[in-house]
Amino acid sequence: MLILGQLRTLLGVRTDFRLVVNGTIRSLAASIAARVDSKPCTAPTCGQLTRSSLTRVQEHLWFLSQLDPSARNYIIQGGLRIKGIIDLAAFNRAWIDVVQSHQALSARFIDEDGPVQLFDTPQYASLELTDADHLTAQEAEELIAQLRRKELNGSFDLNQGHLFRARMIRFSPDNHLILITAHEIIIDAWSISVLLRDLRQRYVEAAAFLPENRVSLSAYAVWETQQITPESLANQRSYWRRQIGDDPPVLSLGSGRARPKTTSYRGDSHAVLLGSELSKQVREFARQHGCTTSATLLACFKLLLRMYSGQDDIIVGIPHVVRDQPGSTEIVGFFLNMLPIRAAIDVGQSFAVHALRIQGLVSDAIANSAYPFGWMVRDARLYREAGRSPIFQVMFNMYSEATEPPGQDGLNLTFREYETGYVKFDLTLYAQDQGEEIALQLAYAEDIFSSDLIVRMADNLRCLIAACIENSLAPIKDLSCLSSSDVMMLDSLNGSAQPYEAECSLVDAFEQISVSNRSRVAYFGDFGEITFGDLRDRVTVIRSLLRASDVGAGDMIAMLVDRSPDVAAVILAARALQAIVVPISPDYPRDRIENILRDSQAKLLVHANPAELGFDVSSVCLLTLERSSVPAHDCECSDKPSDHPGIASLIYTSSSTGKPKGVLIPESAILNRLNWMWRRFPFDTTDVMVIQKSASLVASAWEYFGGLLKGVQTLILTQEQLLDPDLLLCALVRHRATRLFSSPPLLSGVIASQERHWRPTALRLVTSSAEPMPPSLPVRWRAYFPGVPLWNFYGATECASNAAVYETSDVYDASSLVPVGRPIDNVKLYVLDAQLNQSPCGGFR
Repeated sequence: MLILGQLRTLLGVRTDFRLVVNGTIRSLAASIAARVDSKPCTAPTCGQLTRSSLTRVQEHLWFLSQLDPSARNYIIQGGLRIKGIIDLAAFNRAWIDVVQSHQALSARFIDEDGPVQLFDTPQYASLELTDADHLTAQEAEELIAQLRRKELNGSFDLNQGHLFRARMIRFSPDNHLILITAHEIIIDAWSISVLLRDLRQRYVEAAAFLPENRVSLSAYAVWETQQITPESLANQRSYWRRQIGDDPPVLSLGSGRARPKTTSYRGDSHAVLLGSELSKQVREFARQHGCTTSATLLACFKLLLRMYSGQDDIIVGIPHVVRDQPGSTEIVGFFLNMLPIRAAIDVGQSFAVHALRIQGLVSDAIANSAYPFGWMVRDARLYREAGRSPIFQVMFNMYSEATEPPGQDGLNLTFREYETGYVKFDLTLYAQDQGEEIALQLAYAEDIFSSDLIVRMADNLRCLIAACIENSLAPIKDLSCLSSSDVMMLDSLNGSAQPYEAECSLVDAFEQISVSNRSRVAYFGDFGEITFGDLRDRVTVIRSLLRASDVGAGDMIAMLVDRSPDVAAVILAARALQAIVVPISPDYPRDRIENILRDSQAKLLVHANPAELGFDVSSVCLLTLERSSVPAHDCECSDKPSDHPGIASLIYTSSSTGKPKGVLIPESAILNRLNWMWRRFPFDTTDVMVIQKSASLVASAWEYFGGLLKGVQTLILTQEQLLDPDLLLCALVRHRATRLFSSPPLLSGVIASQERHWRPTALRLVTSSAEPMPPSLPVRWRAYFPGVPLWNFYGATECASNAAVYETSDVYDASSLVPVGRPIDNVKLYVLDAQLNQSPCGGFR
């Protein structure tokens, strides 16, 4: 920008920024020569006005202040450290002259059918002095912190003015600090450098300080109103409309916290140094590939955001100093325009290609940087969501202004910006050269992110930068970007190792429990009840029938039976022969049933329909079976060898993504889940289990066998009870059910029924699975079923259903999601992205 400004000042021509960055001296000279005869650029005039319009970038800050006048996230605060012996009286006079010479520092803002800034006669701006030379170093720091809080807590009313405040603290004759607090609508970081240079010049060489020869903020604002019009920026408007589009993506980082309806803007930050060697490599990469260090780090930052959001189309805002007009570099004011950099990330490309593309987008954006961000927001016609920044929610800023050199007069002035405890965006990555190293800082909104997540994110960013630079020609999807701490945490997602292999099979476990509980009720419901002894006899009859139908090990047995004790009977009979059960819901459409029968190549169809079904497969109706005496040897397991000795069932998925696919479920997975449940949630003699799932779902096996194999009676619900929450809750209450394995829609209905008419229940354990649990569900559940634990069970048919569990009493009311929790026994979890790479802890959901 300094180069462009000098070219305008000295030669009166506008030059494309991209030629300065990517061109040669020859191409730049040719461009300048071609423009010399064109209409010369007009420049702002000198002189001061008492009122003016706002500059284009000031307008956006004024608009934000109208939305939330109490917001503190646009207050800047820092300390101007003065090292060297100074004459306090002379320095104070220099300070007064410098402050009064810059109109912005006395500005206030009013609304006269639009914002107007008034420049009042500068008040006496003598520095208030606090003497701290008697304090210890710790006491001095506490004093600074106290004064900082006092200034930050003060009112910043744009209408009243007094938006620039300063006070001096004296630590010793050669060590002073000026604490500066101001609203950003009147000052930016560049302006601080202007103040420092003016202050040094006015104090050391007063005669050389000639502010009347400069362009004033009011004159610049008037010039800008005349010159920077929508018509003059039509081409730039078209560029930004193409870049931003009509429906820009909203970045959703997996922070785990719900976005509050009203934001506090409170924030914190975490710093990380890249180290001298990696910093050197980053700069060398940038030089070799024709990129700036800033664009290289921005390219890495976008990849980090992709890791945590799972999104490929990402917009990051970058601040850009718009001071390319003659005289603007000496004005104190706010001259930052926000430039949204939107890029769709192609993980098949190399980082080198990705970085070059980001560099091109940044260069194009800067070449079109005169178009105000407020106008971009207006053009996009976005729905403004409270608490969310429009167009982009994440910012990147590399501070590149050179440090002021120490003076030859023994006076050293340095400024350090302080953290105010407030942030403007969800997440901001700051970068700055710090000697040989590059220093990074992640500033974050505390309403959205936890400090633990930010620390892990910063560690992963450092690893990501190293991987990108070291393997810049490899596809992005192949880069290993996780920190060792994240890898260790992900590798720890193991369930407890338990030796369940020695436990009984389903058939053996049922045989043992049925013998000792022959007269005890196994299943009951609207159909009546069946004892363990009767169920054992039923298993024996069905097993005999299957054997008579030449069913053996590895054969597929389609089961068109649901919500009946015969579900367990058919599964046990088939497993005794080492056959594989294919559960099919009788409610399925006929074409789906036919597809499953054809795809599974079922040898036999077992059903409970008195009518002839007409499927092209041998079938047996369980309604026609009579109880009969069967030789005892028929209860023994078959010795016939099997190609599939461990497969218990073939479950077909819901076909939500297309054609249903069959998933083979090993009996070992069922037994592992059962044994884990029995260990984690042991039954007692008063428990009543509930079956509510269709037998066609993989999790139904644990409802049918969880209580059965421990001698616990189990209630089988009807379809009518499941469809009517009032009937369902009445059934649970009447039968004193203690364990309910459910789903979010079913639980929502039960809560609504309890809200309408409260009834005491015997429930002791309730779980939810089948689909993600809404974050509001645990809160509602605790309100109407206090003391009844609600667990979130996570899994899928492909992993034999439940793989991880989470007790939802730990869910905060402000959570945006319910965690899936920790894996069950003998299970390891892998959280992968679309390229099957491990996702970071706290990544996208």
